[in-house]
Amino acid sequence: MMVEPQGRPTMQDLAALNRPATGLECPECGCRDFRVRKTRQGDGVILRRRECRNCGRRLTTFETP
Repeated sequence: MMVEPQGRPTMQDLAALNRPATGLECPECGCRDFRVRKTRQGDGVILRRRECRNCGRRLTTFETP
């Protein structure tokens, strides 16, 4: 959350607190920007190996087609 020099949150900061987080978030740095490194088809599921563009941490996601 960005805070103005006086220490008061802006209206945008307060609105962000009430908005639910959606999508994948890196557990290391909190970034939401990923690169898909590998995709594999499994038994009724798609496995994707993703890499955070900010810190480089890799995650595996399981998706249903």
